Amino acid sequence: MSRSFDTIYGSRLIISAPHKSSGKTMVATGLIAALSQSGLVVAPFKKGLDFIDPMWLTAAAGGRQCHNLDFFVMTPDQIKRSLWRHSREANFCLIEGNLGYFDGQDAEGIDSTAGLADLLKTPAILVIDCRGMARSIAPLLYGHRFFPENPGGHYIDGVILNRVASPRHEKRLLQSVRDYVEDVEVVGVLPNTEEMAIDERHMGLVPTTEQQQIDDRIGALGRFISDHVNLSAVRDIASRARLLSIDAETVPTVVPSVTARPLTIAYAADAAFHFYYSENLEAITARGVQLQPINLLQDSQLPAMDGLYIGGGFPEMFMEALAANRILLEAMRRAIEAGLPVYAECGGLMLLAQRLHWQQRSVALCGALPIDVEMCPRPQGYGYMTLSGTNELSWPPPQTTIPCHEFHYSRLRGLPDQARFAYRVERGTGIDGQHDGLIHRRVLASYAHIHHQGAPGWADFLLRFWSGDEAL
Repeated sequence: MSRSFDTIYGSRLIISAPHKSSGKTMVATGLIAALSQSGLVVAPFKKGLDFIDPMWLTAAAGGRQCHNLDFFVMTPDQIKRSLWRHSREANFCLIEGNLGYFDGQDAEGIDSTAGLADLLKTPAILVIDCRGMARSIAPLLYGHRFFPENPGGHYIDGVILNRVASPRHEKRLLQSVRDYVEDVEVVGVLPNTEEMAIDERHMGLVPTTEQQQIDDRIGALGRFISDHVNLSAVRDIASRARLLSIDAETVPTVVPSVTARPLTIAYAADAAFHFYYSENLEAITARGVQLQPINLLQDSQLPAMDGLYIGGGFPEMFMEALAANRILLEAMRRAIEAGLPVYAECGGLMLLAQRLHWQQRSVALCGALPIDVEMCPRPQGYGYMTLSGTNELSWPPPQTTIPCHEFHYSRLRGLPDQARFAYRVERGTGIDGQHDGLIHRRVLASYAHIHHQGAPGWADFLLRFWSGDEAL
């Protein structure tokens, strides 16, 4: 028995570009907003292990959660199942690619956005940054359309010309496309305006949590796209998605483990800490855990809880505000000293340090870990990483390799000589180039962002960890 994606989900579309910073997220966000405003139920997805772009796509979809699709932590079948599982109530799927259309870790491009288009049999629209370009758009677009790994141009059906300087510039671009790549439809021409750009900084786009009046911003993006993009043509291209089916037998019925008693786990959810994969939160709640959001910038006391989860984010951007909330930080430190189990990733690791140093500034933070954190001008760990267990904890087993991700500009100072680590770094940087997952009291803190799909047993381990059944 098989089930068709087309029958269940309707149309599918990938938004990609020849290179990063072409305006993909702005276009994808605006398209989702515009299509939603027209009455469609849009299921958003993001290729890659990204946190910030999915926040924009989620907001544009009216709060419908964006999910990551990534070849490094997910098998092709897991990617298909994720699309199947998270789109059953939608009638339009929009997937934002990452990097350039043919870029990936694999030399043959299997894990590229083009590879995803092939796997999911989904047409793509390229967003091309046209600044400083005229006739050269033709060989660029022609090459993408007829590159040998995209035989016959099966998946690139449309193009959106972005950052077009003037009507004269637009005319030259359109003429070049018509003359040389006539089978690719120009579905939109976007004028070069900074008003619609999404601000960037050292780790990509600025998150929605730091944007003022985000609903107004999303609405403006939707209207901008509606004014300059032919939505009927976009929907027509999306309707060309080929038949894609998944054998019902390959969709496992997961019966997650549960704890003997219900657990309440507080998790940081504010402008400083918001990097959580939606699949991770879903896997935790599926095991009967009650997740309670807390604001580490504003709350004055900790709630009643069995454990704490502090994800990544930008604590350096709020270092003074965090340091000023001494009452909460002291309460957290005392709770940890009394045995509170805390799972922290990246920004969460930073928060638990004694001090944070950045440029000429230095502030005291929680002080639960015997370390300082220093922000550096360049990334200290960037990209995919793999971990194995050190036998300090029951998970991960030493013989199991866990694919995950890191991206941090910080490094640790004053790491104790006898520090205990849960993970051995097989690829990447982690804390010291060889280890990650610092264990101190009942705290497990790492730079690694672990994704549930690539880490069998992770969610069940967290239940044992938070419930006190994991020996530390």
